[in-house]
Amino acid sequence: MNKAAPKRKNHLVWIGVLIAIIGLVSYFTFFARFPATRDIPWINLPLVFAGVVVSVLAVRRRLSFLSVTGTLFSVACAGLLTGYVFFLSNQLPDIEGVVALGAEAPAFTLTDDTASGVSLADFKGAPVVLVFYRGFW
Repeated sequence: MNKAAPKRKNHLVWIGVLIAIIGLVSYFTFFARFPATRDIPWINLPLVFAGVVVSVLAVRRRLSFLSVTGTLFSVACAGLLTGYVFFLSNQLPDIEGVVALGAEAPAFTLTDDTASGVSLADFKGAPVVLVFYRGFW
């Protein structure tokens, strides 16, 4: 009697995808808060690329639809993080023309929630707190 050896489970597929997802998601949920890890994601890039390597090892271990799909997903996670950090982040406007801290703000008029104009000159002599959010939308 010749029994066929049972197929081994290819856990590397799930491990690679999990590592890549952790690397991608943790950048946006935690590491993007800190300039040291936001500007150059020295923790997240190795994580997502380690996920790709583990996924490729899963394909080398056993070629299957699942292992190829996992590898493609890990590559997509690495591409998303790399594209965001090195391409999209560079599309933000430069800081040229920014008013220095403590300097007098230029005159401007904006609309309030009732669509009437509010000018900075209206508050001349009164303390004013201006909050500007960095964004590109």
